[in-house]
Amino acid sequence: MKRWVTILSGLLLALSMGLGAAWADEAIPLAKVTVDLWPEYDRPAMLVILHIQLPPEVSLPSQVKIRIPASAGEPNAVAVVGEGGQLLVAHYQRIVEGDWAVLDITANTPGLQVEYYDPLEKDGAQRRYVYRWPGDHAVQDLVLHIQQPLGAQDFTLTPAAGTPSREEDGLFYYTTDLGAVQAGETFTLEVRYTKRDDTLTMQQLQAQPTAPIAEAKGQVTFSDWLPWLLGGLGLALIVGGLVWYWRSGQVVAEPASRRPRHPAKAKRTRSEVEPVRYCPQCGARVQPGDRFCRNCGAPLR
Repeated sequence: MKRWVTILSGLLLALSMGLGAAWADEAIPLAKVTVDLWPEYDRPAMLVILHIQLPPEVSLPSQVKIRIPASAGEPNAVAVVGEGGQLLVAHYQRIVEGDWAVLDITANTPGLQVEYYDPLEKDGAQRRYVYRWPGDHAVQDLVLHIQQPLGAQDFTLTPAAGTPSREEDGLFYYTTDLGAVQAGETFTLEVRYTKRDDTLTMQQLQAQPTAPIAEAKGQVTFSDWLPWLLGGLGLALIVGGLVWYWRSGQVVAEPASRRPRHPAKAKRTRSEVEPVRYCPQCGARVQPGDRFCRNCGAPLR
């Protein structure tokens, strides 16, 4: 009985490989595919983004079939890349075939983008994910681009992907350029790391930006002028203090004869005071300038 089970299993495996190879032979060759793997970015899962570029000799529109894991469910996005890089919703059909789901996409531009979330294996703080390239298409250039989530430790890739680089968003990425891949050629990439909490990378980026906001070219901000303003204020205080000190010293040293005196407050000298006179006849007080006494009319000296 075991012998028949083994023979039947071998036949089924051979049949499936034959069908897969035949389907791969009929699949449209691709010019370039970039696979983005972003674990725990905005959901507690692996975000997989496929950037697909068709070769120029492919006539449009064409039907392009892409296999993704059936465990991912409905894809998050299936789009064609329009002029200027904008994403436009593409028409597609999803057909489940065992562990895979086939997306039959109508491509009316040479650029396609497929996004889906695939479950992560979690065991406490341990995280694990295995990406499988189905090998349905021949690709002239296949690139893997793996994001290291914030807060992750002991981040490892199998096979190894070299040294990560920090990009504009402040996150570290591993890049592996596999070059040309033939139809029917498959491979797997295992991602492992440790993470103590379930905080998503997007949440941490929103709470604390990892990169400063770039200012518009030619824009002048208050912080640019602040050192000049403080320097100018300090210089003005120094010059003002010197002028005040110089003028104060000049006023003190100026002779009294050169200082203006208010007529109302100037003291009159003794020679400037008019003498008091009285009438020799009646003794009445005589006003300055009188020649006769206003009381008795006697002539005054």
